[in-house]
Amino acid sequence: MKKSKGFTLVELLGVIVVLALIIAIAVPSVITITNKIKNKMYCTKIENIEAAAKLYAEDEEPINTIEVSVATLIEQGYFKKESNDCSLSDPNKPCVKSPIDNKNMDNDKINITRSNNKYSATYKLENEYKTLCGR
Repeated sequence: MKKSKGFTLVELLGVIVVLALIIAIAVPSVITITNKIKNKMYCTKIENIEAAAKLYAEDEEPINTIEVSVATLIEQGYFKKESNDCSLSDPNKPCVKSPIDNKNMDNDKINITRSNNKYSATYKLENEYKTLCGR
C-alpha cells in the first residue's frame, strides 16, 4: 500500500467546520463593534453641528429662539463640508451625511435659544436617534 501525501476528505471537512465556527462567533462581534462606532460618530457629529450653531448665534446675535439648518452653517463657513463633490441644492449629493444610514443631513434643523446672554443649540433628532445620543 502506498501512502498518499494529501489530506483526506474528513480532514478538510473538519477544517471547514472549525473555520465556520470561528466566523459564526466573530462576525456578530465585528458588526456590533461597527454599529457602536457609527453611533458614536453620529453623536459626535451632532455635537459638532451644535457647537457650530452656537458660534453662528454668537455672531448673528438673535434676540430669542431661531432655527438654522446645517446647510446655512456650511454656507456661512461655520461647518465644513465632508466632500468637495457635494451640492447644497442637490439632495442626491449631500455635503453632510449620517454615518449610521448615509442620509442627507444638509437640511436638518438646529434650534438656537438665548438665555442669560448665553446660547444653547439643540439638534432636532428623529425619534429613533434621541436615545442613541442620550437625550
